[in-house]
Amino acid sequence: MRRPCSPPRSSISAPTRSPRPRPTWHRPASRCGSIRLSRRPSIGADRPAHRKACSLQFTLADLETIVAARIASGDTQASYTATLAARGAKHVAKKLGEEASETVIAAVAEDDASLVAESADLLYHLVVLLQVRQIPLADVMAELGRRTSQSGIAEKAARPGTPKAGTSSE
Repeated sequence: MRRPCSPPRSSISAPTRSPRPRPTWHRPASRCGSIRLSRRPSIGADRPAHRKACSLQFTLADLETIVAARIASGDTQASYTATLAARGAKHVAKKLGEEASETVIAAVAEDDASLVAESADLLYHLVVLLQVRQIPLADVMAELGRRTSQSGIAEKAARPGTPKAGTSSE
């Protein structure tokens, strides 16, 4: 089943519940790509209520903006993001590796909710690392766009240092 592109209830909180500012969701319904939550066919994706809800979708670009602002604030007393960034790229990369391992474990040994939560942690730490290294998310998206313009096998074979098809240990 597909859910509307609205933020999960847990991510919306009244100001009294959390001193941290929450992101705003502003993606136009015309650019919505519903969030797929299961393998079941979409229900009601063509209805006006769905299209309206899609204007509330949170994006990685939104996350990048929030992370950049928190790093720029330098407020290590109030911001985990600022604290993490202040420790440098090597520390953030280590955290990213830990989150990647936790995501793999969740994928093979835990429920879907755990995998979703660990995936969010992984994406967050990746965006923090990109910000610390001063690499815009747009550069990563451009690379993904370049790679999807050809078959995955041809793209991988064209990478420097990649074994030719049939010679890898996968």
